[in-house]
Amino acid sequence: MTKRTAFFIWSLVVLISQYGCSYKLGNPANTDHELFVIVRNDSFAPQFGPLVNRSVREILLRKGIYGISPNRKKADFDLVITITNYNDSPESFRSDDSLLGNGFGLTADARVQLSDHGGTILYEAETSGRSSLFREDPTFEPNIEQALQALAEDLANQIYLSLLNYSP
Repeated sequence: MTKRTAFFIWSLVVLISQYGCSYKLGNPANTDHELFVIVRNDSFAPQFGPLVNRSVREILLRKGIYGISPNRKKADFDLVITITNYNDSPESFRSDDSLLGNGFGLTADARVQLSDHGGTILYEAETSGRSSLFREDPTFEPNIEQALQALAEDLANQIYLSLLNYSP
């Protein structure tokens, strides 16, 4: 082995040991700030609040921009989501029955507030989610649970996108 080859191998080992160890497995996003998530449901859909709560937590954990703290005292910020409105309205009707809706549109509005522990509101936004439901057979009731879950996931995604506008 020549001196030149030995120097090249030694330089390669030094480079790999210096810069190769800085690789971190996982999401490279900043999770320095932890949120305590509170979901309030002021709408006429009582079963919708827990679905939004779970969907918001899932998307925040999946995207990795903020951490979620189960303890309010250990969290950096409070994220308060207030579901203000839930509405379902018919979108389509069958040609042989104009009274019974065949397709429905679901909408939900929410107010998002990010505040510190002193109660100072750092970020506030209004957002809304949308979902659709179609009745395949007019003799059966539509599956509202799937449509509510899709609505909760869309609203959680809109809440996440609105939080991207604020970075502490």
